[in-house]
Amino acid sequence: MKPLGAVMDYISEDGVVGQVSYGTPMGREEKQFYKDIEIRPMPYGQAMAILYLIEARKELTREVK
Repeated sequence: MKPLGAVMDYISEDGVVGQVSYGTPMGREEKQFYKDIEIRPMPYGQAMAILYLIEARKELTREVK
């Protein structure tokens, strides 16, 4: 599973998921505004990674059987 490796690369040894957008407000027209949004660990990034890892584990378990 290629995506699993990519996700795992962003999880530190202490379990923190990095490279998460600090937040994306709506309504801006300039692309640079979105490029300037801070990237740092955020709770919703943690949650999405956990959900993905649960689903990846299910898939890997199916492949082993």
